[in-house]
Amino acid sequence: MLWYLRHGVAVLVAATSDKDLIAYGWLLKWQLVEREFWWLADDGVCMGPFWTNPLYRRRGWYRRLLLHSLAELRERFARPPYIWARSDNTASIRVIESVGFRPLGRHRVETYLNGLFRRHYALDRRQAVEWRSPLPQSRRPV
Repeated sequence: MLWYLRHGVAVLVAATSDKDLIAYGWLLKWQLVEREFWWLADDGVCMGPFWTNPLYRRRGWYRRLLLHSLAELRERFARPPYIWARSDNTASIRVIESVGFRPLGRHRVETYLNGLFRRHYALDRRQAVEWRSPLPQSRRPV
């Protein structure tokens, strides 16, 4: 990821206190995820993954980081944002929807060889990943 940061195709956003990492997340240019998610959009910015320190959860940090990330995204990339969350992560989904994202579709990801290879399935299952966007839907069907 360091190469991506140096070459401007990824941005790391973080919230810290004097002694703790509170939360962080990634903004990735679409070219980094296009090979896997070509069916979702022609262009955009992939937001995530995001993480919040368990000591700071349920205090609004994830929402603040998402709002900051959207502002950063508009300034740096001027591309439509897409974000995902596991369908069983209802707390994250509530926050994502509260900042203006809406559902685009669901799919399931299976990984092989310690994550080296991934296979995507567009379906509705318990472990599905939900993609969301605040902008009009892509021309490509999900």
